[in-house]
Amino acid sequence: MVWGELPKEVIGEQDLEASLQGMLVWLGNYGHMSYEKQQEWLKEMGVGEIGLGTIAVTNERVAASIEAKVAELAEWIKDQPQVQVDETPWLVKGVKEWLWSFSGEGYALYRGADTRSRAELESVLGQSYDGVLCSDDYSVYNGYAVERQQKCLAHLRRHFKALLKLTLKSQQEIGKVFIRLIDEAFEHHATWRIHGDNPPYFTWATDFKIRVNQAISDWLPKVGYAAGLLLNSLKKNQLSGGIFLMIPLSPLIIIVPSVISGLPLPNAKFLVVPVLWMAYTIPPLC
Repeated sequence: MVWGELPKEVIGEQDLEASLQGMLVWLGNYGHMSYEKQQEWLKEMGVGEIGLGTIAVTNERVAASIEAKVAELAEWIKDQPQVQVDETPWLVKGVKEWLWSFSGEGYALYRGADTRSRAELESVLGQSYDGVLCSDDYSVYNGYAVERQQKCLAHLRRHFKALLKLTLKSQQEIGKVFIRLIDEAFEHHATWRIHGDNPPYFTWATDFKIRVNQAISDWLPKVGYAAGLLLNSLKKNQLSGGIFLMIPLSPLIIIVPSVISGLPLPNAKFLVVPVLWMAYTIPPLC
């Protein structure tokens, strides 16, 4: 028997051509479409009857085909000057697990994990990280061995907003002062994102750091317990020495897109998703 050359879109010994396989994987993992719904969609598109087993195997095959590249990306991240990390609950067949996000400009790596512990962070970045770690104020990040940290200012703003509900007028005033400073940081950073004009940004940043440090010095002797915790943390690493003031590409807000949280890939350890939503576009403050 003599076989002719197969068209490039047809893969030998596979039931579906390459582009259709890619579409099914996209529908399942980005569109959250179940295998049954994918089967129904195929019928509607005139493809015919495709078994659920074929669709499941297609998903597994494509996942396996990118496994080496995903592992390569995970190693590559360790050498990047900065990485943004966050984690969010992830239900897998009714069981609560965690989806970890490691992202930067032009890439995002997602890791499905059983826990929210530091062991998951270390499994990707290692025992220590020589760059800038951008994160929220979850304790796992605070104690991690890292060169520098940039904390999420939206979380910090939320803490200062809580001071407005306290009874002491001095605590309320502290909340107002630092909310204004944080809002100013968002405004200038967003302007830099749009125009990319470095000289005025760094001129503002130099003056801003002086004013923040002065505000901390002025208010720290006058604060109560709740505000004292915030100002001491602020003094240490959150705003006065903010990495975004020196490296504008460092994100101010940490985001894990909710669209990812339902990915039907319980056996996948790592996922790579094209980055379109990056935290580099400042969303409205909550």
